Amino acid sequence: MIKLFFFSAVFVSVLNSAYQSRIKDIAYISGVKRNILKGYGLVVGLEGSGDSKNPLTLKTIGKYLEHSGIVIEDKYLQTKNCAVVAVTAEMDGFTSKGDMLDVQIASVSDSKSIDNGLLLQTVLRGADNQIYAVVQGIVDTGAGKGGSTRRGMIYNGAVVEKASGEAGSYLQGTALQLILKNPDITTALSLVNAIKDYNSEIAAQVIDYKKISIRIPDAMKDELYKVISEIMQLETSADTQARVVIDKKTGIVVVGDNVRIDAAMISLPGISVEVKGRKINSMLEKNTTAGDLAEALNKLGLKTENIIAVFSALSRSGSLNAQIIVQ
Repeated sequence: MIKLFFFSAVFVSVLNSAYQSRIKDIAYISGVKRNILKGYGLVVGLEGSGDSKNPLTLKTIGKYLEHSGIVIEDKYLQTKNCAVVAVTAEMDGFTSKGDMLDVQIASVSDSKSIDNGLLLQTVLRGADNQIYAVVQGIVDTGAGKGGSTRRGMIYNGAVVEKASGEAGSYLQGTALQLILKNPDITTALSLVNAIKDYNSEIAAQVIDYKKISIRIPDAMKDELYKVISEIMQLETSADTQARVVIDKKTGIVVVGDNVRIDAAMISLPGISVEVKGRKINSMLEKNTTAGDLAEALNKLGLKTENIIAVFSALSRSGSLNAQIIVQ
């Protein structure tokens, strides 16, 4: 169940602390090489929000024109509708030629906005300087949602030209290791139980709080990849650490429902706070959830800085049993 609370420019999502997820969404196979890609490109069509007439942008525009057989002196070039950008993407060991990748775009000069601009064809290289993907498309910065207009995304914008890694390099015979993306011993044990429920002949064991070893019987060797695929599709209970995440810029607050608040006093000048119909401007009862407090603060329409102050003060006092992350 998901509950949504809205403050003035503040969004609070309260989620179940333990939820069912596919193993492939919470863990990855050890030894599967991830490849970080980068490139350098030009965004055009910016309607005056692009770079100033600086040497970097002039040189970049000139190179793009040269590739099209056009040579023109810098003094005749206009830059206000163009922006030089850094382009990055990431691919894993299972990525194949022809797959599509999401791409991150960020201005490297002095443009005001790259939103809705067109990134011209840009090659993406790995650390070995080889070309792995090519990207082109419209940049979405999420303008109007409180985010920066100088960085954005092109979703499914890059085409993979070359796969990275060797198929099966993560296997040692019929054995492999899974690594949890968010290390947690409870999740690790739950994952092992899910594999044993799937097939009791498969040996699965927790190595530590983030590693799980798996050994598939030799009798299944002919269907090894099919078995691995089915294991990665299994659903298991993923436990999470109690956290309150606050984005100061956008005013977004995300709170897990496993966040509990011990007995505490909350005093807000000139404000009476109620939780579950009871005023708490004097005392907050033990085991009140962050969701209860969120619902109460929601009715007050507090500003983002006030919300941050309340949760931060509760954390410092030891009454809020959660990690506070302010971004």
